[in-house]
Amino acid sequence: TAYDAIARKRPMFLVSKVDLAPNAEREVYLNGVRLGGLNELRLIPAKEVKEIRFVRAIDGGAYGVGRSGGAILIISKSGR
Repeated sequence: TAYDAIARKRPMFLVSKVDLAPNAEREVYLNGVRLGGLNELRLIPAKEVKEIRFVRAIDGGAYGVGRSGGAILIISKSGR
């Protein structure tokens, strides 16, 4: 799943201690649509993922995210 892929590549992004709000959960977006929290990553098959972007809380405004815990932006291969 996408969660497993992130856990292997960037595990600290799943549980951040260095961001502005270490206790705030990351928001997950799939092709620009908000899905919810980190558990939603477990529903996305890794083979369907084209790109994963990590947005820190401090940079969230640039993406219109505005979440204190930052965000994970998933782009699927199908784009839908």
